[in-house]
Amino acid sequence: MDAQYITACVQKAAALRKHDVQLWKRYSARILELKEDLLPEQLGYILWGYGKSSFVDAHFFSEITPTVQERLPQFQSHALMSLMWCMKKVKWKDRTLVEAAARHSLDVVDALRPSDFIKVANAAAALGLKDPGLREAMSKVAVPKLEETFAQQFRDAVNPAAIGCLWSDAVVEYLLERFRRIFITARPQHLMKAYESAVVCRVLQPQVWRSLSNEARQFYVRLSQRHIPDKGREPTALHWDVSRHLADLGEAHRNAFRWGPFNIDIGLEELEADERRRCLMVDAPTAFFHGTDQYFPTRHLQHRVLTSLGWDVRRVRWDDWAELGPSGDGKKAPSPGAPRGSRRAPSCFPGAVVRLVLVHVPFFFCPAPVWRLGRPGPLARRAGSSTRSVPTGPGDAPRPNGTAFQQGLASGAAPGGARHGGVQKRGRLFRAIID
Repeated sequence: MDAQYITACVQKAAALRKHDVQLWKRYSARILELKEDLLPEQLGYILWGYGKSSFVDAHFFSEITPTVQERLPQFQSHALMSLMWCMKKVKWKDRTLVEAAARHSLDVVDALRPSDFIKVANAAAALGLKDPGLREAMSKVAVPKLEETFAQQFRDAVNPAAIGCLWSDAVVEYLLERFRRIFITARPQHLMKAYESAVVCRVLQPQVWRSLSNEARQFYVRLSQRHIPDKGREPTALHWDVSRHLADLGEAHRNAFRWGPFNIDIGLEELEADERRRCLMVDAPTAFFHGTDQYFPTRHLQHRVLTSLGWDVRRVRWDDWAELGPSGDGKKAPSPGAPRGSRRAPSCFPGAVVRLVLVHVPFFFCPAPVWRLGRPGPLARRAGSSTRSVPTGPGDAPRPNGTAFQQGLASGAAPGGARHGGVQKRGRLFRAIID
């Protein structure tokens, strides 16, 4: 099996056998044997296949990274896009490689296809590109490059991570203004990203929001009021375990619902003394860079926006929850979602769930799907839930768009009159688990 043949096999397996773990392990071993013979375009196709399958092998990526860095100056448009997209899909953390890829994209920007430039930029933002010089340089070439796109290519450029973490004010204004004119070509996922991008802009970059035309602002207000189909994602076993313990303690809460463009894992019905809403975000391993305890940058962004909109966001990390054991007696349970024999990433919160839930931790939000348990409570009414009937299981899910949220988007006020005040400890929450 030579370099050309293994490349074709990876492409075929990414389409037809993406869940065959043993097959991908054998492919990984063979690719590492042939890595010195692989051409840059073949590396690009292989990385695309691994991104498509979402197969994560720490040994494979650690061994292939030096070869990729060595061949990076020879990467063309597709190979460069595949590298960045693959790193984002498998949540591979390598800041040096991300910065090198961003630099190379600037060097060959004239040869990059516009659609590939959009994917490279979105991936760089999602992977946490921090270098101010690179971000400014990419913003300078962005508008001329985006002008080359047709409407169906451009709709992917409106990405909340790029708007909140990468682009300059001028590029953000250009993106939001142009999307208003081509939205007729957008699918529901593009509309949802545009909705979230408008909220990110309004909250984190108010000066850009004010510089938009009245027509653009009204477009995004109307977008927040329309129904956007969103299938969401089913809660994990870890999510339901946390919910069950809350129910056993008599803590009224709502599971997995949409608030504006955001998905909330668990919303507590009881408001704080300063009328802030409280929510718990259940952080599975997918909330972190692979093999680390560092949150994925998109979680940072979502948390910042939710906190600015009045939510008191608290974390339940999968590794800290596993340390409590299935009965809450402190005996470790198997780590959900962790591969067998893998080493658990160290927790940056030694106090485990006690601190994570009882004390406000300014960390990051993890999205989840859409249904609720129990009767409607004040949280549901204050969030502006739709008038549809409320299911009690994973059948027909409510789709609240959030009337109060829409009014806040139009006026700039924090929905529900939320204020940023002190945080009170609530000893009864999870006391049975801790004891």
